[in-house]
Amino acid sequence: LDAIKKNDLTDIVVVVTRYFGGIKLGAGGLIRAYSHSAVLGLEAADVVEMLPLAVVRVTGMKACINLDGGGVLPIMTLGPICIAPELKRQGYGKALLDFTLERAAEMGFGAVCFEGNIDFYGKSGFSFASVYGIRYHGLAEGDDASFFLCKELKKGYLDGIRGEYSTPAGYFVDEHECEEFDKLFPPKEKLVLPGQLF
Repeated sequence: LDAIKKNDLTDIVVVVTRYFGGIKLGAGGLIRAYSHSAVLGLEAADVVEMLPLAVVRVTGMKACINLDGGGVLPIMTLGPICIAPELKRQGYGKALLDFTLERAAEMGFGAVCFEGNIDFYGKSGFSFASVYGIRYHGLAEGDDASFFLCKELKKGYLDGIRGEYSTPAGYFVDEHECEEFDKLFPPKEKLVLPGQLF
């Protein structure tokens, strides 16, 4: 155990096999022999640093703004950025968001709109979509849509527009099918965490 602690190792097993069952070494001699064998084994082994598996997910989809004057303006929308609870507050969400925005820009999208918390996404340059003249679908102008955020990827892409965000068809689900699917799992209590909008 001391050999493991001195090398600051975790998630490890050291096995020392003794083929001779005698007691000639005595208790102290056996401890020293086992310890020395452990040290030799650790010195000969390669130490591998294991990094946690980052369970993250984000969904990007083509969407559009239905312009008040007619026509549509293509944009990208994102599903929620999901991070495994044990990996939160370690920079994975920000890294995933930055990567996704870079990919969206490379794909030619001029803006990204989605539902989110301005306290998190504001740090990455997102603003309320209403600042750009974009309404959330189904809400009247002036209704609280502070959860609906937007970021230009091309400077001036949203200049002078007014319109309503149109949710992509891929985001709609059959409620009955979802309820039937959910019945396949044990029931769970839904928690409401501080800062949670829904």
